[in-house]
Amino acid sequence: MTDPARMPSETSADGARSRPSRAGAFWPPVLFVLVLLLLRSIFLLGACDPSQERVVETLAEAQAVADAVPGAPWPSGPERPLYDREELYCGTAAEAIRMELGVPLPLYRFMSYGGGSLLTALLAVPLYEIGGAHYLTFKILGLLVTLVGGLFWFLTVRSWLGERAGRWFALLYLFGPPLLVRTALIAKGDHPEAMAILGVVAYLATRAARSAPHRITTGWAAASGLVAGLAVWVTYSIVPGLVGFGLAAWLRSRLRPLRLWAAFLAGLALGLVPWVLWVVRVPDALELYGEGLGAAAAAGEALARLRLLLQRGWMAGYELPGAGLRAMAGYVWLTMVLIGWVVLVRRRREPSALLLLSGTAVMLVAFLLGAPDASSRYLLPLYPLLLIAVLHVAIGNRRRAGAWRRRVAGGALLLLAAAG
Repeated sequence: MTDPARMPSETSADGARSRPSRAGAFWPPVLFVLVLLLLRSIFLLGACDPSQERVVETLAEAQAVADAVPGAPWPSGPERPLYDREELYCGTAAEAIRMELGVPLPLYRFMSYGGGSLLTALLAVPLYEIGGAHYLTFKILGLLVTLVGGLFWFLTVRSWLGERAGRWFALLYLFGPPLLVRTALIAKGDHPEAMAILGVVAYLATRAARSAPHRITTGWAAASGLVAGLAVWVTYSIVPGLVGFGLAAWLRSRLRPLRLWAAFLAGLALGLVPWVLWVVRVPDALELYGEGLGAAAAAGEALARLRLLLQRGWMAGYELPGAGLRAMAGYVWLTMVLIGWVVLVRRRREPSALLLLSGTAVMLVAFLLGAPDASSRYLLPLYPLLLIAVLHVAIGNRRRAGAWRRRVAGGALLLLAAAG
């Protein structure tokens, strides 16, 4: 928790007050969620058409290409599909649970290191009861993850940076790179959920730190810690983001106000109980694909992953005709992110900039050194922070930048949105 006096104020990047009225504060999030629901629903109904994407053929083709040339793009179909073998497993596990086969629930986990797959399967059971055991029914969970992640990151950005930044974030999230759009719709209790839960934790912590001193804020702080702790049981993908944000909050506040930190840590300790009990019960719960959590990639592998990020524009996966256009869109996105980081570094004394830089740095290091492989899905929890970095290019600072720069940046973002 940071000191409320040091948290981002309700001002936009140009220094103008942007505190909305109660009515004004209510309707933008509602409108954003409704538009997001409409667009993603249309996308799902079209993209799940078997004539466009076939589960078995898509996965088989991807595996064949991966075996032949690791990291190569697929000859047909999107760079990041709407399907994942872990997701398909969760759907199958949900149907098995519904059939009451007598198998102990813990055995329905996809892997022993995380409870997210089991949680996803359990949440799918009532959906199957209502809509039948169909793949499109299971996709409702992915849609909910997308909505929750979008809503809470939108609320957090609006609280940190103001209304104008919130509108830019909404646009970027609605029409973001395919990696974000497609992967966030894959519910499997792992990377998409980490992206959404990290937004929830950030919003709850912001509410705790932003409330007036005379108001009861420990509840928000405790809730933030509780959600963070429970998320570790769901997926380890949340840990780098929590570490990055926590480090920045500690550096900024020096553990003040103490009562907020005490409430947060108490909630965190309580939330970690299910994870601790599972680790005690299952020794390999601290392993990822047979490797210990502390295992780091070799220096050569880390450099290869960094080159891959730079060559493929943060693996955005723009779906444009022709390799040249796809590469160009990726380079534009890469450039916008890098410029956004430069803006954030210049504003590093601001609490929001410090949080973003710290969270981004820790998650990038975790991908380069700690991810089991170089798959783009490990970047999903980082992507909201990339969106926030890019929107800094658009909102700029009216006192230091001319209107032409904001127009150019805004135009580039709109083109990227259209390409996505």
